[in-house]
Amino acid sequence: MKTPNQSEIVSSTNGFSLIEVTIALGVLSICLVTLLALIPAGLNSNRTSLSRTQATSIASAVAADLQLTDKGELVTPKFKITVPAAGAGSTMITGAPQVLYFADRGNATGEAGDGVTMDSRYRVTVGFAPPAAGRKSSTMYRILVSEVSPADAANQWPDASRGTVEILAALNLN
Repeated sequence: MKTPNQSEIVSSTNGFSLIEVTIALGVLSICLVTLLALIPAGLNSNRTSLSRTQATSIASAVAADLQLTDKGELVTPKFKITVPAAGAGSTMITGAPQVLYFADRGNATGEAGDGVTMDSRYRVTVGFAPPAAGRKSSTMYRILVSEVSPADAANQWPDASRGTVEILAALNLN
C-alpha cells in the first residue's frame, strides 16, 4: 500500500464557514442576553421570599407570645402587648390596634406602643375582639405584619395589599 506524501494531500472541506460561525455567535449572544435579563427577576423573587419568610417568623413569635399570656395578667411576657379584658367592646376592625416594630433580623426594636426607629423594617399590627362582658368565650386576635411605610398612621391598620403576612386566632383567657 502506498502512503501519500506531502504533495498528494488534498485540502479537506470539513471546516466551518464564516457565515456558520457568525450565525452560531448570534444565537449564543441572544441566549446570553436572555439569561442575563432573568437575573434581576430572580434576585427580586429571592428578596421577596426572604422578606415573607422573616415576616412569617415574626408573626409566629408574636402569636406564641400571645398564647403565653396569663389569665390574670393580660400583658404578654415578651413584647408587652396588652390584651383587653372581656367586655372592652373593641373589635379587630374598628378598635385601635397595638403596633410593634421589628428590625431586619426579626428582633423587636421596642415594646408595644414604642414608635418606629431607624432599624425598623417590619410593622406588626395587633388587634383584639374580646368577648362581651359576662361571656365565657375566646378573645379573637389578628396579627398583620407588613413592611414599614411612612404613610401608615400609628393607630390604624396598614394597607393589607403591601406584602403582608396575617394571622387570625383566638386566646382562651377564661
